[in-house]
Amino acid sequence: MIKKFLWVIAFFLMLLPILINPTLVQADNQTLDFEAIDAFVLEQMAKHGLPGVALTIVSGDQILYSKGYGIEGNRPMTTSTQMLIGSQSKSFTALAIAQLVEQGKLEFNAPVQRYLPWFRISDEVASSQITINHLLHHTSGLSEAGISRVFPADTPTEEMVRALRDVSPTAPVGKKFQYFNYGYDILSLVIETVSGMNYADYLDVHIFQPLQMTRSTADPYSTDALATAYTRIFGFPVPWREPIPLYEIGAGFIVSTAEDMARYAIAVKNQTLPGV
Repeated sequence: MIKKFLWVIAFFLMLLPILINPTLVQADNQTLDFEAIDAFVLEQMAKHGLPGVALTIVSGDQILYSKGYGIEGNRPMTTSTQMLIGSQSKSFTALAIAQLVEQGKLEFNAPVQRYLPWFRISDEVASSQITINHLLHHTSGLSEAGISRVFPADTPTEEMVRALRDVSPTAPVGKKFQYFNYGYDILSLVIETVSGMNYADYLDVHIFQPLQMTRSTADPYSTDALATAYTRIFGFPVPWREPIPLYEIGAGFIVSTAEDMARYAIAVKNQTLPGV
């Protein structure tokens, strides 16, 4: 069950140019042409106006290539530069859930109300039907389109989840895929409740430390070395301070590096993830 479930732990690995451009493989021995890779990355950076890129390439249990290109803010981009990893964060939340299932503390098909008895949406029947698996697979019946409220960035996760009592489902539970970021925030709260640990502490102890992801954290407020974010104005990249919602870390605001994500990719590829 767990091995099958690991396919749910979907995350975007660092770009492998070989998958996009076969000419980046040397024809004689199928080894990577690192000069061609560098040229490809620099070409794409220029084409898309990217200030900086961090790239790692893995094979087996080894990091084959690791390089930073360009800048972030006024510093060179490196493969140890800490960055927000967006929805790749969801895969760590899913892994933590899988660990707790292995420990016998959770069941995939159990209703969320077993672990958060107060959990409610506007539909009482749907409230009791939504399971951990529904949240993992975005089939809870809830969707981004069904929420009009904007929460302040400092809203605690539990306060946001309790506010969902006014939200109506936009599909029957379990019948339709609808991307729902808040579903993973609910899961992060389940992790805290069941484990008795803060979400960031749980990930540090049970995932980051075992995988030697030493520059990764689920507490983005704890680092003062976070890479400069950018937005576009008239097509040009401009430094921008991205707000970090306290309640959405489990869905999109974990901090990591290209090197740490390479270690994660190796563990996923070789099915050596800790605790599952």
